[in-house]
Amino acid sequence: MTDTTDFDVEVGLVIDAPRARVYRAFAEADELARWYGPPGFPVARESVEIDPRVGGTVRFTMVGEADPSMRTGMTGRFTEVVGNEVLEWSQEWDGVPGQDGIWSNLMRVELTDTDGGTSVVV
Repeated sequence: MTDTTDFDVEVGLVIDAPRARVYRAFAEADELARWYGPPGFPVARESVEIDPRVGGTVRFTMVGEADPSMRTGMTGRFTEVVGNEVLEWSQEWDGVPGQDGIWSNLMRVELTDTDGGTSVVV
């Protein structure tokens, strides 16, 4: 028996930065490693691989600062890419605390200009 749950979660915010800058934060390895991951569980820069084109891959590992043996890895494949507008990828997570096995989902990031900044919908 496999437990599965289907649902969508949508989060939006406005960032005081140009759309191209926000896009780079998701699409470039150095930029992604600077901000991704919850407090105390950052992305290890050396683990980041990102090729933002349809069929390209994205990979990274978050490592626990208090316990470096705690590691959560993500491997994905881009399914839609529109420069400075859309990044969408399938993702498989391994090592999620409290989660047995692989956890799969789809991530979509949409960017639009708004009020001198960028509207981000994830």
